[in-house]
Amino acid sequence: MKSIVITAYHKESPAVLEHCIRSVQTQTEAVDHMLVADGHPQDWIDDLPVRHIRLDRSHGDYGNTPRVVGAIMAI
Repeated sequence: MKSIVITAYHKESPAVLEHCIRSVQTQTEAVDHMLVADGHPQDWIDDLPVRHIRLDRSHGDYGNTPRVVGAIMAI
């Protein structure tokens, strides 16, 4: 079974998210990457080779909800 990295994001800058994406892509072991937007999705991510989940609103729980949604999707 392939591993997955879940990146929850809220209002991070594109530069921060690009850094996260590059970091996962350059790992020595191939993994899937899922980004979960907590109410503030960035459309440009849809064009990348990652899974992108969009939650309809911010949940105000420090990323717990998007991480759990990502984990459920990974299962």
